[in-house]
Amino acid sequence: MTTAKDKTKLAKRADGRAVVAAACLQVIRWVKDRHGNSLATLMDRYDGTAEDARSKAKDVSRLMDRLYPEASHIQSQIGATDERGDPKFEISPNFKLVYDLSEHKQAS
Repeated sequence: MTTAKDKTKLAKRADGRAVVAAACLQVIRWVKDRHGNSLATLMDRYDGTAEDARSKAKDVSRLMDRLYPEASHIQSQIGATDERGDPKFEISPNFKLVYDLSEHKQAS
């Protein structure tokens, strides 16, 4: 695992701010317990498509279950970033719905 200071590639967000490229094209699961207390943030790189975002969300969720058995699937949000690091998809806890946030519609 690399630390933030090891990550030197930058991308530009829509608002012009620079972000670490490692935050780009990532599926992110904000792991919380049933009370909403934050436990961790888990990420995995994906190819930018809704289908791969769903697949990687399932992988990240299996990892969450192994590492944090006290985690709540309902409380733990799932999202994915685009190539600039901006929010791209919101994924439902049961993985059935993937919403494209850039178009404000269901992607698949």
